[in-house]
Amino acid sequence: MRHLLVGRKAMKLICITSILLLLIILYRGSKVGSSSSPEPYPRTRLTINESNVSPSNIKKGVERIISGRRHRLETECKKHPEILHSAIRAGLMVNDEYKVIYCPVAKTGASNWRRVFLVLRHTFENVNDIGPGMVYQYKFQKLASYKPEERLFRLQNYTKFMFVRNPFSRLLSAFRDKFIENPPELFSRDHIPIIKKTLGLSPNQEKVTFPQFVQYLAETPPHTYNRHWKTMDQLCQPCAVHYDVIGMFETMKTDAEYVLTKIGSSRIKEFPSIIPHETQSSVPDTMKHFFSQLTLNQIKALYKIYEADFALFGYDIPESIARNDTQ
Repeated sequence: MRHLLVGRKAMKLICITSILLLLIILYRGSKVGSSSSPEPYPRTRLTINESNVSPSNIKKGVERIISGRRHRLETECKKHPEILHSAIRAGLMVNDEYKVIYCPVAKTGASNWRRVFLVLRHTFENVNDIGPGMVYQYKFQKLASYKPEERLFRLQNYTKFMFVRNPFSRLLSAFRDKFIENPPELFSRDHIPIIKKTLGLSPNQEKVTFPQFVQYLAETPPHTYNRHWKTMDQLCQPCAVHYDVIGMFETMKTDAEYVLTKIGSSRIKEFPSIIPHETQSSVPDTMKHFFSQLTLNQIKALYKIYEADFALFGYDIPESIARNDTQ
């Protein structure tokens, strides 16, 4: 009987010791894992697996990235004082009820933001009720409509935001939309003849090629560009306006929802889904197909035109183009 009691005590001691050892191993393992794990959010790009991250941490992550973009922008603006515009662009869209100012940039989801502004001003009840092209049938409140002192007040007190996109991806999207897929009749009538005349092309030439389009840009003063390919710097003057939020087309859903939350939108709970455009100009194979038609000098000239956009917003030349240049 005595031997049985001793045996039971020994077994109990072994079990307790094993449990303690297991807890120590797990504790040390968790510390090693946490110290070697990377930052949960990249500095400027935003890719968050929302199913594995709490809403509060998602918000903190977005705020860190937005802050990082602003800091980068401020740093680059100080490096390049020549891009500080003296006059604030008066075409910024304004909503006084929500105290928000938006700079529309073509090919960065601007049509959907116009849908949002139509709902914010009570023209529509739901963004999904606004069909393609309908947004351009309406006029929007612009900063230019206010007196100078009223403009300054809004610029100093309203939430200001803009959205950006990789400059080469944005340019290709504009080219395919306006020259290949379904060129608007007005655009074909007013702009394509100017391009042909600038390059000395025959008026009878049916289409403008991508290399010809790039050559036209290289021979034309950037400040005269159409808004669809004018630089984002010239469109929105970010070194002068001091935007509170710089959103990215590449991370539209999360960035847009952050803006809607920031302005306290009660009418729009979720940003309208972006219907994938048939141009799909951000796809690497598509980028490579078009940019491989350019000479190295044309790519360099193009980069020079959009150099400020690359620097201010932290973009690099897409890998598919960079690899092609080195081959």
